[in-house]
Amino acid sequence: MREEAAEVRRFAREGVNVRQARRRVHGLGAMLLTAAVLVGAAETGAAGQESIPVGDAPTFLVFDQRARLVLVVNVRGNSISVIDAASRMVVRTVPVGALPHHLALNSRTGRSYVADWGSDTVSILEPGGVSVRSIHVGEARSGPLTVAVSRATGRVFVANALENSVSILGVGNAWSRAVPVGTDPHPMVVDEQYGLVYVGNALSDDLTVLDVDTGAVIKTVRVGEKPMGIVVDRYRSRVFVSNSGTDTVSVLTSPGADVIATITVGLLPRALALDARAARLYVANYGGSSVSLVNAESLRISATASIGRNPLALALDRRRGRLYVANGGDDTVSVLDAASLEVLATMPVGRLPHALVIEPRSGCVFVANAASNSVSVIACEAASQSAAITRFASARR
Repeated sequence: MREEAAEVRRFAREGVNVRQARRRVHGLGAMLLTAAVLVGAAETGAAGQESIPVGDAPTFLVFDQRARLVLVVNVRGNSISVIDAASRMVVRTVPVGALPHHLALNSRTGRSYVADWGSDTVSILEPGGVSVRSIHVGEARSGPLTVAVSRATGRVFVANALENSVSILGVGNAWSRAVPVGTDPHPMVVDEQYGLVYVGNALSDDLTVLDVDTGAVIKTVRVGEKPMGIVVDRYRSRVFVSNSGTDTVSVLTSPGADVIATITVGLLPRALALDARAARLYVANYGGSSVSLVNAESLRISATASIGRNPLALALDRRRGRLYVANGGDDTVSVLDAASLEVLATMPVGRLPHALVIEPRSGCVFVANAASNSVSVIACEAASQSAAITRFASARR
């Protein structure tokens, strides 16, 4: 509670009114508190393990498969660290706007878009992060929190959590419009098959459906309380939404966006991962310290695994049949068999692992450690699956 109060005061100093500040902290929960309150001085990974030092409070990362780069969002560092996946070295650090929270990559162009919550901007990085420019979004204090890109059209969608809107960047890199949505939008995905954008509104407990081409609101549909994660199943034309306030997953049709089922899972479900071909949906239950495996065809739970404390993120390696879970509460990554959900290993990493991504060629898993300002590299194919890779790279600033 003291941490929440401190965040409310900080937001108020930044010009956010008290009611908005309380709502903002309530909606973001651990996601923002870890970045602004819990992060301390940098340290070198877990005991006996070395890692890649990056900027202050890394909480999100993306793998650029074409360039074989890992892009790391440093929230308090106001920067993006660019890591070469082969050498596992930081090749550059790119300054962006204040308090960047999320990054989306257009795999067709190699261009990246960063939602800068603290400066109400979107930073646009050219391929490889070699240059950057920023564009203001929203009207006044918009609070851009997440960003999604349509690979087919090149349009960029930015969820403004304080303004309760989605800004749309056209193909010519000009803002075409801001569309009102529900309260506290942040989870957002593009359904390329049907040309739709699904926006989860965490504090109005609903899902807004936008048309990719026109930006028009097609539908707003009620789901469970506090939707925190969204994935699209293109094989079955379904959308899955994790509802942390009701411990459920809502199942909707696509493109109709009709709720056809509600699945009860563990406590405070957040992150989702989907293997559509195998009909497996994975749900990270933050409060229950577990992962639920849902059959995406029958919509029934087929297995539940107890893992480390407070899972924050999931990464699925389909090729090797492994599921990786970042456990923010005990500084570990759980390695599970993707089919049976058997826990194969528990790997120590840095403090407060917040996100992870897999490099498909080597199987290396890059883990962003928010409270130790580092990225751990684990589970590379050349090493044992039950031990971390120890490689230290000096950052070239």
